[in-house]
Amino acid sequence: MAILNGHRDRTAKAAGTRSLFHPLTCLLVTVLYLELLLRASCSLPLLFDGLPGALCCAFACASVAALICFLPRGARASRVLCLVWMELFTLWYLIAFFMDNSYGVFMSPAIIARETGDVFADFGSSVVSAVVHGLPMILLYHIPVLLFSLLCRLLPPGAPRRRRALLLCAVLTVVFSFASYGLHNRSAELRANDRARRSYDSAVRSFGLMTALTREAAAPLRSEKTDFVVEPPAETAPPAAPAAETEIAAPDAPEPASPEPERDTGPNVMDLDFTRATRPAQVVALSEYIQTRQPTMKNEYTGIFAGKNLILITAEAFTKEVIDPERTPALYRLASRGIVFEDFYQPSWGGGTSTGEYSWLTGLAPTDPLDMMNSLDNNLYFTMGNQLQRLGYFSRAYHNGRYAYYNRNTTHQNLGYAEYYGLGNGLEEGLTKGLAPGSDLEMIEYTLPQYLDHRPFSVYYMTISGHAGYSFSGNDMSEKNRAVTEDLPNSETVNAYLACNMELEYAMESLLRSLEEAGVADDTVIAMVPDHYPYGLSPSAAWGNYYDELAELYGYIPDTKWKRDHNAAIIWCGSLETRDEPIRVSGPVSSLDILPTLSNLFGLEYDSRLLAGSDVFGGAERLVFWNNQSWITEEGSFDAGTSTFTPAPGRETDKDYVKRIRAEVLNRINLSWVISEYDYYGQLFGPDPETGKK
Repeated sequence: MAILNGHRDRTAKAAGTRSLFHPLTCLLVTVLYLELLLRASCSLPLLFDGLPGALCCAFACASVAALICFLPRGARASRVLCLVWMELFTLWYLIAFFMDNSYGVFMSPAIIARETGDVFADFGSSVVSAVVHGLPMILLYHIPVLLFSLLCRLLPPGAPRRRRALLLCAVLTVVFSFASYGLHNRSAELRANDRARRSYDSAVRSFGLMTALTREAAAPLRSEKTDFVVEPPAETAPPAAPAAETEIAAPDAPEPASPEPERDTGPNVMDLDFTRATRPAQVVALSEYIQTRQPTMKNEYTGIFAGKNLILITAEAFTKEVIDPERTPALYRLASRGIVFEDFYQPSWGGGTSTGEYSWLTGLAPTDPLDMMNSLDNNLYFTMGNQLQRLGYFSRAYHNGRYAYYNRNTTHQNLGYAEYYGLGNGLEEGLTKGLAPGSDLEMIEYTLPQYLDHRPFSVYYMTISGHAGYSFSGNDMSEKNRAVTEDLPNSETVNAYLACNMELEYAMESLLRSLEEAGVADDTVIAMVPDHYPYGLSPSAAWGNYYDELAELYGYIPDTKWKRDHNAAIIWCGSLETRDEPIRVSGPVSSLDILPTLSNLFGLEYDSRLLAGSDVFGGAERLVFWNNQSWITEEGSFDAGTSTFTPAPGRETDKDYVKRIRAEVLNRINLSWVISEYDYYGQLFGPDPETGKK
């Protein structure tokens, strides 16, 4: 009897132990562990408003997975399926960790699927390095899988109660799903955060990874509502000054000099028929909002570049700390003797280089990291390339990386460039084979003769010499220019970063010299904007950086978006160097403001109400914002993650100010989204005469 009782006790204990490793239990515990580990490893707060809903959504996904595990008969089959699901969850959470750890952003499945091939083709060694350096985190994320695999070998499977398990999983799926939906909509604040549409990154941070995935999957089925906060229309022009009293001149008084013609200070608007843009409802809402927007005004700088050549440059991973009067005299000249931006930002929009390009070339906020690729079938009416192409400018675009990366072989012609060349369709003939990254200097010297005699010209360069990673052994540009920076009092990684950017300095030196030798420097405008901050210097297990080289480079800890993304922009023309002083622009300016500013400087007919940025000379209130709805103005900064406003030193504001700017930021995000999503310019202007884009 004692033996029988002992056997029963052991059987009961084994059954109880097996129940702990029931597929439903394991999957629920796994997603809870992974969700909390992701937040901890990405330095996100563990306690946040969306936590209850995030856990409910994660548990709902786990319940669905468990439901599938119990469909086949047999305990072994259930365990195998459970292990597969646990690994799938683990891999997706790991991918999310590596994206945020490497690039500071969570990328959606669509982006990862679309870019994986390009990343492996061009940066396969970096991917391998990331995996090697990230092995400790890979093991940490795999703890549930490893424990389950080990204990499954030690414990024989028991007979599953299939019907009861199926019913339980189904009930939990429904309960957790409804709870998740209700919790995510329980407050106005959460609904406001949810309005940052198409922002997968914001969804992960606000609602958890599983919630972001389900929202992404349901996006095609969800009707997006777009609300604009519309204030009463303001005057489109300042009131005219009162007429001066007329004095009667004495008979012997000299004839008065002829007055100078009055400068046009009217609004930068176009005579548009908004009834042409009628579908769907979001487009109608945008048209109504645009007609209430305050336009920027023409000013003393309007048209000072009219008819001049234009060279646009997106500088890969560039930052203001690269510029030095002794080490980089060409960059220093461009940045200090033209238009000087004293407080410039290139926000990290959530998609790396592509979104950085999109923001300043289109003047629209990227609301989806795939906006540039998705814009292929849109009429990008206001890009400088398209505006100047309509005026008959000769146009070319170049990139010293693989020509089809990010689909640039199709998107860049749509930006307004008749021809585009990169590695693989002709540019490789002028570059040294096998360099990684390629040389900006070689690209400039090889391509300049192709357009220098075709004036006026409109040219665009996407550089690559400053690309991560940064070392004297794995980066050809850093190794090439090592002697210039290796003795600087920095870490090797920072010196390698500065060294690879010397190639951009030499490219600009060659460009300036060639323009001056050809006698066209005074008739050529150079505008340069970075695509993003050098994220390859951030602390990252993926990049092998365990020391904050970004803080070392900056000289301060970049613990906010505005500290991290504070950068430099260049607008230069040889004719500006004849001025006694450079043109200085104070106050916050972002990449979105460069396109409208250039449009005004070139005297182009454009509508300032149809862009998310503003001409910096046109009288608009300074505003820089990020797509998670954080922002900075001259009055202070607002962190959307914590809903905290910090006034600038010596400034005082009230709650109405913060409310007004938050509404304006949301308006500009929604404006950008509707224009991109529904080809608003195509509806408003019809087919582009050059490209035929609607």
